[in-house]
Amino acid sequence: MRRLSFFSLTVGLALAVVPHASSAQPVGGGSGDTKASGDTKASGDVKASGSIKVDDNPIDTKKPETADPNAPPKKQFGEGDSPLDDLDKEKDKEKKPNATEWFLGARFRDFIVPHFMFSLFASGGPNNVNIFSGGPEATMKTGSFEMDMSFTVPYADYSMNGFMFKNKKEPTEAYELVGSSLKLFTFSLDLLGAIPTDKKGIFQILIGGGVGLSGVSGSLWRNQVYPKDFNNINTAGDDPSKWKKCAGPDDPNGVDPKTKIQYCDSSNNHFGKDPNNPKPDGYSEPTWANGGSLPFIFPYLALPHIGFRIAPVKQFQMRIDTGFAFSGGFYVGFAAGGKLPI
Repeated sequence: MRRLSFFSLTVGLALAVVPHASSAQPVGGGSGDTKASGDTKASGDVKASGSIKVDDNPIDTKKPETADPNAPPKKQFGEGDSPLDDLDKEKDKEKKPNATEWFLGARFRDFIVPHFMFSLFASGGPNNVNIFSGGPEATMKTGSFEMDMSFTVPYADYSMNGFMFKNKKEPTEAYELVGSSLKLFTFSLDLLGAIPTDKKGIFQILIGGGVGLSGVSGSLWRNQVYPKDFNNINTAGDDPSKWKKCAGPDDPNGVDPKTKIQYCDSSNNHFGKDPNNPKPDGYSEPTWANGGSLPFIFPYLALPHIGFRIAPVKQFQMRIDTGFAFSGGFYVGFAAGGKLPI
């Protein structure tokens, strides 16, 4: 079978619709007038043949969208917030309310132990002590209320020069010269609730506490002492410069000539190597593991903890800390960290 082209098919249909002029004369003797024999309108009008008329302007049946009268006007580029801010807002909408974010950085704290804290439990003790602490910190933020968990392993130096120390209930001859080279490595966890102070959450108040466990290293020296001037024992008090280390048990220089009280007794072996060295040396207090009173682990408890966080961008945050630790006294600190891509 032959295939007809679109052009051939069109011509064939046209010839079939339009009638050919007849060669026979009409009855009544006409000459073959066009109207009588084959008027186009009567015999083959386009509308009568079934053609379709196409309108150049079709009617749009879709209802126009009505603008929300309460919607804020759209901002042009450069007017008000930038397009990047709008993009951040869309990301905020997509963010899950309980999404977890991780930050990695460092924290630094200065623990202040005032002298009166020693005076509560003992006589003597050092003056106000500042203990610097610092180390890495990982922070996890989670929950719609934002609960912060800060994991850190800071290092703290508890080294102290010689100071006088004894139990409040013990007599004056029980004074000892004490010195420290102790170092603490602490694993702590801070649980903090965040209270935003602005809509974007740039400024937040943090309230909570912290717990942890410290490993203790270093030495704690203890030396028996006697007054340099027995006539002024009451004025010697807890001033280390007015006392001298005992050379050993029953040191004859340690006997009060008036009362015959021996300040260098044999109740313990807390004696130094060099009596002329004003710093404590010689005897080092053993740890719990060796039957001594020096702990090798120490609990850490901070309550309350109050902080103030500043997050200028989502990828970075800073924090100012303050509070009280039962094992270290009052503290102030600073922390900063960047967001991890996880």
